Amino acid sequence: MIPNQYIGQIFTAKNQMGIKDKIEFVHRIIAGKTEDILLKNVEMHLPSKIFYKKNIEGEIYNHGMHLLQQGKIAIVMVAGGISSRMGISDLRGNLPIGPVTNRTIYQLQAEKILAIQKKYHSDIPIIILTSPSVHNRTIESFKRQDFYGLSRDNIYFIQQETLPILDSNLQCVLSKDNVIEEHPTGHGGLINALNNSGLLKKLREIGIQHLFYFQYPNILEQVCDPVMIGFHDFSLAEFTIKTINDYQESEKLGKIIEYNGHLKLIEYYNKDEIKQELWERLPANIGSHVISLDLIERVIDQNIELPYRIIPLHDDRNILKIEQHIFDLMDFTQSITILAVNKNEEYACVKSLSGINSLQKAKEALNSLYLSWLKEVEISTPEMKKVEISPLFAHNITELKQKSKFEIRNNIRCCD
Repeated sequence: MIPNQYIGQIFTAKNQMGIKDKIEFVHRIIAGKTEDILLKNVEMHLPSKIFYKKNIEGEIYNHGMHLLQQGKIAIVMVAGGISSRMGISDLRGNLPIGPVTNRTIYQLQAEKILAIQKKYHSDIPIIILTSPSVHNRTIESFKRQDFYGLSRDNIYFIQQETLPILDSNLQCVLSKDNVIEEHPTGHGGLINALNNSGLLKKLREIGIQHLFYFQYPNILEQVCDPVMIGFHDFSLAEFTIKTINDYQESEKLGKIIEYNGHLKLIEYYNKDEIKQELWERLPANIGSHVISLDLIERVIDQNIELPYRIIPLHDDRNILKIEQHIFDLMDFTQSITILAVNKNEEYACVKSLSGINSLQKAKEALNSLYLSWLKEVEISTPEMKKVEISPLFAHNITELKQKSKFEIRNNIRCCD
């Protein structure tokens, strides 16, 4: 049986570690004191404060727009995964997602960003977090498409570190060529990547206050959501997390609990630690956050390393990977807000070849979203089975409502 362990010790990993140093580092993690993710004999319950997006729009939306216009926000797009659960050779971002045009996932997300930059007349910095195995291919994908219209000078590609993977006996795994296999250290590697690259200092110098963080496979992501940004800043939060309640258990999402007044995110592979009745009611994380630079800088200044977790790797070899998770920043601040949103409007993630998180299901969800927009602006769609709206024309329903029906009809792509 593969153990799920939470590593509570604090270690400092260095970029470009040699393999011997990495092995020694892994041995220190394994030998370090481990602890359960959940505290024993502690009463756990639903988060006491959850704010619903539909209830706080208005002035909060305007406050978020103001921050975007002032250049206070940078974007972090996480693109370091190797799609082990999908078993594909190409990058997941190059998969076709447009219901009519087959635009790729990368193109869809890039066009959302480009539309936001144009709307707010702001050169919002774009940080793309990759890993060594996909870094060059990710850059080449963007180069081939001329960076999808985005300014090359405003995009920063930074890398997660990697560490050896382990077998069920916690020994390093060798490849067929007798080379130690490694795996990216997860989205929590953003902290080290920002610091070691010097980019964190640069962001502060140009006036960035908050990072809008998202994972690109969520094709319904509302990139730089003004409501989320505005609410985060207005609430003086250091970490804001988007959640959904209308999920299915088969989606394997992490969820948020509260204990002793503290919020913590528990991943799906640890759900057995929580009573099923409670687990099924908890708000689920969709991987969209706003993170204040103050929090990241404080963690670095205090030499705090996010915990390392030893968890199952998504393949059929019964092996383990060592990862850090960005949401563990929640352990180092009490200034956390939870923003609940409608799943049909904001979450459809491409994680697998089949099932509820498949490419086809995500494409259907995107199509349904576009159809709902057209219904809301009273554009008749009785013969349209597939419809697509470019983010460059309208990247959300608010934008679409500002267009005339003539403009909308001339800019939608559809087919039966």
